[in-house]
Formats: sequence, C-alpha cells, structure tokens
Amino acid sequence: AIFKPSTSELFTDWGTDWATYNQAYDPKTELTDAQKQRVMALGKLVSSATDAEFAATIGSFVDLDSFARYSAVLVWLANHDSLLQNGQNFYTYLHPTTNRMHFIAWDQDFSFGNVRNNGGLSIHDPWSGNNRFLSRLYKLEAFRSKYLARMTEFSERLFVPERFAQQVGEIG
Repeated sequence: AIFKPSTSELFTDWGTDWATYNQAYDPKTELTDAQKQRVMALGKLVSSATDAEFAATIGSFVDLDSFARYSAVLVWLANHDSLLQNGQNFYTYLHPTTNRMHFIAWDQDFSFGNVRNNGGLSIHDPWSGNNRFLSRLYKLEAFRSKYLARMTEFSERLFVPERFAQQVGEIG
C-alpha cells in the first residue's frame, strides 16, 4: 500500500470509516480492507494509547530505524514544507511483510530553510504546530536514540561543508 498523505494530523483517529481517511491519505494503490484497518489502527494508537502502550507498540506499526533516518534528513535539510509543518511532500509505504510504515521523501524544493515560517528549528522538536504523531514519537527513547545517532552520523560523514563545496563545484 502506497499513500501520499496531505494532512498535518497524520495518524489521527478519525473513526472506523475509511472514507473519512481516504482524501487525507490519498492512496496510490488499491488497498485491501486489512491495509485500511492497519492505518486506522495506527491512528487510534497515536490518538489514544497510554504512553506505555504507545512505547510498547509503535515499533510494530512504524519502522523506527527507517523513520529515524528519514526524519534526520528532513531536519538537516530544514524542509518544513513536509511532514514537519504542513504534512505533505512525502509518501508512506506499508510494507507487505512487516506491516510497518516506511516514509519516502518527495518534492524537496523548499529545503535549506527556503520556506516561510521556518523560525525556531530545533533538532529535538523540529516540527511546527501540534503534531501528535511526531511529538509522541520524539519523546520515546527507542526512537530518539536512533534519530540522534543518524543526526550525528550525518554531521560527521554526509553534511560537512567540504563535501557540499565539492558537490556544488562538480555540478557547476
């Protein structure tokens, strides 16, 4: 199942009727009832699980390693025209074997702070507004440690000034 969400309320419980979710999640593939139920169950988990339930269960719904890498790249690119602000410009993919959600970047033209309302960017809470999914996830040590490890890795290996200068020179 592939989705192209456009909602700042990603993974929110909007009830048990898929029609309520369909436009916000914009499926790009035909969905089975089980796939629809899985997305709705994730919304219910994010919206109403206790902190302990959320911590124990979220890793079975979202691939935390993959999401940590995706999040670290978004934050490094300072792209708020994404899940970090308006809930768009990405795809989600429900893996058919693991049944866990993966995230795929798309449309990164507002990267490097090239967007309005980009003040106050922090690596510890890089989103704008009230995003329950992100705020709950970033509080979890299981996610936060993976995310900060990716931020460190990228700081030391990928996003270094010399590398950028070299790439810009090659492109020029």
